[in-house]
Amino acid sequence: WRIRRKTKKETPKRKLILYYKTSLQVNLAKLPYDIEANYKDKAYKNLYLFEMIFGNNGNVIITKDDLAADLKIEFDKPVKILSLDSIDKTRNELNYTLNNTSTGTTDYINIGFDNIDVKDAIKFKILVTSSDTPNPILKCKLKNEVSKEIGFHRYLARMVDNTLLNLIIDFVDNILSTLKTELQ
Repeated sequence: WRIRRKTKKETPKRKLILYYKTSLQVNLAKLPYDIEANYKDKAYKNLYLFEMIFGNNGNVIITKDDLAADLKIEFDKPVKILSLDSIDKTRNELNYTLNNTSTGTTDYINIGFDNIDVKDAIKFKILVTSSDTPNPILKCKLKNEVSKEIGFHRYLARMVDNTLLNLIIDFVDNILSTLKTELQ
Protein backbone atom coordinates (compact mmCIF):
# COMPACT_ATOMS: atom_id res chain seq x y z
CA TRP A 1 0.00 0.00 0.00
CA ARG A 2 1.20 3.39 -0.85
CA ILE A 3 -0.41 6.46 0.58
CA ARG A 4 -0.04 9.56 -1.49
CA ARG A 5 -0.42 12.87 0.09
CA LYS A 6 -2.37 15.29 -2.02
CA THR A 7 -0.69 18.61 -2.33
CA LYS A 8 -2.95 21.55 -2.48
CA LYS A 9 -2.02 23.83 -5.33
CA GLU A 10 -1.85 27.35 -4.05
CA THR A 11 -3.84 29.82 -6.10
CA PRO A 12 -2.16 33.13 -6.87
CA LYS A 13 -3.41 35.79 -4.49
CA ARG A 14 -2.75 39.51 -4.85
CA LYS A 15 -3.47 41.27 -1.58
CA LEU A 16 -2.36 44.72 -0.46
CA ILE A 17 -2.70 45.56 3.23
CA LEU A 18 -2.56 48.63 5.44
CA TYR A 19 -2.05 48.34 9.18
CA TYR A 20 -1.99 51.43 11.33
CA LYS A 21 -1.92 52.58 14.91
CA THR A 22 -2.53 55.99 16.39
CA SER A 23 0.71 56.92 18.16
CA LEU A 24 -0.42 60.35 19.32
CA GLN A 25 -3.83 61.91 19.71
CA VAL A 26 -4.05 65.52 20.88
CA ASN A 27 -7.64 66.75 21.09
CA LEU A 28 -7.57 70.14 22.80
CA ALA A 29 -10.80 71.46 21.28
CA LYS A 30 -12.91 69.59 23.84
CA LEU A 31 -11.16 71.13 26.82
CA PRO A 32 -12.79 74.12 28.52
CA TYR A 33 -9.48 76.00 28.32
CA ASP A 34 -8.01 77.85 25.35
CA ILE A 35 -4.99 75.59 24.78
CA GLU A 36 -3.34 74.96 21.42
CA ALA A 37 -0.57 72.67 20.20
CA ASN A 38 2.07 74.22 17.95
CA TYR A 39 3.62 72.48 14.97
CA LYS A 40 5.99 74.43 12.70
CA ASP A 41 4.88 77.74 14.21
CA LYS A 42 1.18 77.12 13.59
CA ALA A 43 -1.41 76.45 16.30
CA TYR A 44 -3.73 73.42 16.11
CA LYS A 45 -6.51 72.17 18.37
CA ASN A 46 -6.42 68.54 17.16
CA LEU A 47 -3.37 66.52 16.07
CA TYR A 48 -3.17 62.82 15.21
CA LEU A 49 0.03 60.90 14.52
CA PHE A 50 -0.37 57.58 12.72
CA GLU A 51 2.25 54.90 12.16
CA MET A 52 1.34 52.87 9.08
CA ILE A 53 2.60 49.74 7.39
CA PHE A 54 1.64 49.16 3.77
CA GLY A 55 2.62 45.96 2.00
CA ASN A 56 1.95 42.88 -0.09
CA ASN A 57 0.30 40.15 1.96
CA GLY A 58 -0.41 37.92 -1.03
CA ASN A 59 1.69 35.18 -2.60
CA VAL A 60 2.62 36.85 -5.93
CA ILE A 61 4.47 40.01 -6.91
CA ILE A 62 2.22 43.02 -7.52
CA THR A 63 3.30 45.47 -10.21
CA LYS A 64 1.94 48.92 -11.02
CA ASP A 65 0.33 47.34 -14.11
CA ASP A 66 -1.87 45.22 -11.79
CA LEU A 67 -3.62 48.35 -10.50
CA ALA A 68 -6.85 49.48 -12.17
CA ALA A 69 -6.72 52.88 -10.44
CA ASP A 70 -4.34 54.97 -8.34
CA LEU A 71 -3.41 53.45 -5.01
CA LYS A 72 -4.23 55.84 -2.19
CA ILE A 73 -4.85 56.14 1.50
CA GLU A 74 -7.88 58.25 2.35
CA PHE A 75 -9.48 59.12 5.66
CA ASP A 76 -13.08 58.71 6.78
CA LYS A 77 -13.09 62.33 8.01
CA PRO A 78 -11.71 65.47 6.31
CA VAL A 79 -8.05 65.93 7.27
CA LYS A 80 -5.12 68.22 6.57
CA ILE A 81 -1.82 66.35 6.28
CA LEU A 82 0.94 68.24 8.09
CA SER A 83 3.79 65.75 7.75
CA LEU A 84 4.47 62.52 5.85
CA ASP A 85 7.74 60.68 6.59
CA SER A 86 9.04 57.33 5.45
CA ILE A 87 10.54 55.30 8.30
CA ASP A 88 11.62 51.93 6.90
CA LYS A 89 11.21 49.35 4.14
CA THR A 90 11.77 45.60 4.04
CA ARG A 91 14.52 45.66 1.40
CA ASN A 92 16.81 48.34 -0.04
CA GLU A 93 15.80 47.62 -3.66
CA LEU A 94 12.15 48.48 -2.96
CA ASN A 95 11.41 51.74 -4.79
CA TYR A 96 8.26 53.66 -3.90
CA THR A 97 6.89 57.17 -3.59
CA LEU A 98 4.56 58.69 -1.02
CA ASN A 99 2.82 61.89 -2.10
CA ASN A 100 0.49 64.14 -0.17
CA THR A 101 -2.43 65.24 -2.40
CA SER A 102 -5.09 67.81 -1.53
CA THR A 103 -8.61 68.07 -2.96
CA GLY A 104 -9.34 71.36 -1.21
CA THR A 105 -11.63 69.83 1.42
CA THR A 106 -9.42 66.92 2.49
CA ASP A 107 -5.98 65.42 1.88
CA TYR A 108 -4.96 61.88 0.96
CA ILE A 109 -1.77 59.95 0.22
CA ASN A 110 -0.85 58.52 -3.19
CA ILE A 111 1.46 55.50 -3.15
CA GLY A 112 3.52 54.78 -6.25
CA PHE A 113 5.71 51.76 -6.91
CA ASP A 114 7.12 49.64 -9.75
CA ASN A 115 6.57 46.32 -8.01
CA ILE A 116 6.06 45.00 -4.51
CA ASP A 117 7.39 41.53 -3.86
CA VAL A 118 5.73 39.01 -1.56
CA LYS A 119 6.01 40.15 2.08
CA ASP A 120 7.45 43.54 1.08
CA ALA A 121 6.35 46.39 3.32
CA ILE A 122 6.78 50.12 3.75
CA LYS A 123 6.59 51.77 7.16
CA PHE A 124 5.80 55.47 7.43
CA LYS A 125 4.30 58.00 9.78
CA ILE A 126 1.83 60.75 9.09
CA LEU A 127 0.74 63.74 11.17
CA VAL A 128 -2.73 65.12 10.43
CA THR A 129 -5.15 67.61 11.87
CA SER A 130 -8.89 67.10 11.79
CA SER A 131 -11.98 68.24 13.67
CA ASP A 132 -12.79 64.63 14.59
CA THR A 133 -10.76 61.43 15.01
CA PRO A 134 -9.97 60.14 11.49
CA ASN A 135 -9.37 56.53 10.44
CA PRO A 136 -7.20 55.72 7.40
CA ILE A 137 -8.65 53.56 4.62
CA LEU A 138 -6.63 51.89 1.84
CA LYS A 139 -8.33 52.51 -1.52
CA CYS A 140 -7.07 50.03 -4.01
CA LYS A 141 -8.59 48.41 -7.05
CA LEU A 142 -6.62 45.65 -8.67
CA LYS A 143 -7.46 44.69 -12.24
CA ASN A 144 -10.06 41.90 -12.42
CA GLU A 145 -10.77 42.12 -8.71
CA VAL A 146 -13.35 43.79 -6.51
CA SER A 147 -12.18 46.88 -4.63
CA LYS A 148 -11.44 46.17 -0.99
CA GLU A 149 -11.16 48.66 1.82
CA ILE A 150 -9.11 47.59 4.80
CA GLY A 151 -10.10 49.55 7.85
CA PHE A 152 -10.04 49.47 11.57
CA HIS A 153 -12.32 46.41 11.95
CA ARG A 154 -9.87 44.14 10.08
CA TYR A 155 -6.86 45.65 11.86
CA LEU A 156 -8.52 45.03 15.23
CA ALA A 157 -9.40 41.44 14.34
CA ARG A 158 -5.79 40.72 13.35
CA MET A 159 -4.34 42.40 16.43
CA VAL A 160 -6.45 40.48 18.95
CA ASP A 161 -5.62 37.25 17.10
CA ASN A 162 -9.16 35.92 17.44
CA THR A 163 -9.80 33.25 14.80
CA LEU A 164 -13.58 33.35 15.14
CA LEU A 165 -13.62 37.14 14.76
CA ASN A 166 -11.41 36.84 11.64
CA LEU A 167 -13.77 34.28 10.13
CA ILE A 168 -16.84 36.41 10.84
CA ILE A 169 -15.25 39.50 9.27
CA ASP A 170 -14.14 37.46 6.22
CA PHE A 171 -17.67 36.05 5.92
CA VAL A 172 -19.28 39.50 6.06
CA ASP A 173 -16.72 40.92 3.60
CA ASN A 174 -17.43 38.08 1.17
CA ILE A 175 -21.18 38.67 1.38
CA LEU A 176 -20.69 42.40 0.80
CA SER A 177 -18.37 41.86 -2.18
CA THR A 178 -20.87 39.38 -3.68
CA LEU A 179 -23.65 41.93 -3.27
CA LYS A 180 -21.51 44.69 -4.82
CA THR A 181 -20.71 42.45 -7.80
CA GLU A 182 -24.35 41.49 -8.35
CA LEU A 183 -25.54 45.09 -8.08
CA GLN A 184 -23.05 46.30 -10.68
